[in-house]
Order: sequence, then C-alpha cells, then structure tokens
Amino acid sequence: MEALATFNNIFDAIINPTSNAYTAIKILFIATSLYFIATIIYVLSRSHYIQWLYGETFTDLLSKRPYGVRRIDKVWKMIIDKLETGSESDFKLAIIEADSVLDEVLKKVGYKGDNLEARLKQLSPVHYPHLNKMWEAHRARNDIVRDPDYRLRKGEAKQIIDTYRKILEDLEVF
Repeated sequence: MEALATFNNIFDAIINPTSNAYTAIKILFIATSLYFIATIIYVLSRSHYIQWLYGETFTDLLSKRPYGVRRIDKVWKMIIDKLETGSESDFKLAIIEADSVLDEVLKKVGYKGDNLEARLKQLSPVHYPHLNKMWEAHRARNDIVRDPDYRLRKGEAKQIIDTYRKILEDLEVF
C-alpha cells in the first residue's frame, strides 16, 4: 500500500500543472532539448556532411545564395582592385580573370562546350541582352592573350570589365 501511495504522489506531481516537480521536469526537458539542438547545429557546422550532401558549406546553405558566389565575390573584388592600380598589365590580367570567371559560371550553370566561345554560342540575345557586347569583350580578351603588344587604356578596361559584370548579372551571379 505504501508503494501505491508513493506512486500516486509521483503521478499527481507530474499531472498537476501547479506542482513544483512538474515545472522542474518541464524545465529539465526544455534545457536538454535545447542542448541537443545546439549540439546538432554545432556538429553540422563543423563537419563536411552538409558540403558533401548539398555541395556547399553550412553557412552558404543558410545564406540562400547560390553555390560558389562567395568565392566569385572575392575573385571579382581582386579584379576590381587590379583596375584601380593603373598598370596596363593589371588591366589585361583583370580582363583575362573576368573571362575565366564567366567561363566557370557558364560551366556550372550547365552550358556545354570545349571553351567559352562554344558556351557563348549557346546563349540567346533574347535572354541575355548584353550578349553582343560580351562577344566584343571576349574578342578583346583574345587579342590581349594573342598579342603581347596590345595596348589597353584604363577606360577601355573598365568598360570591358563592366560588360563582364553585366553578363554575370544577367546570369544572376550578382
């Protein structure tokens, strides 16, 4: 009988919402749940499981930005910094790097081809209004690569880089 009375007391303490024991148990379960949730988030942020599963880091996944955009932002900042130097060789290098960024983006989007020209041929001027200017910018890049005596002024370089930026905006990278 004594055991039954003890069980009834414990049962009443759990069921009765005004009981201090019930409140303590409730707080204990909430604290334990929060601890496990925080542990799961911490482990996922430190592991490479999310990157393996979705192809991007945990923070990139939470930022809702397309995969690889953070790296492209860094590269693009270096391209803009090269334009600010005032050196013709840096202008040329900035254009070559912008061209390779566009090539990389088109590959990741799914355009097939051996090089950027093959991928650009698949784009439509209807969907990409800056496509004709893009072809001109790509030809300028080819001239830079093929002709070591090619002269490039800062204004021209800035205009070409702006063209690359516009086509990347059309591709919704920026």
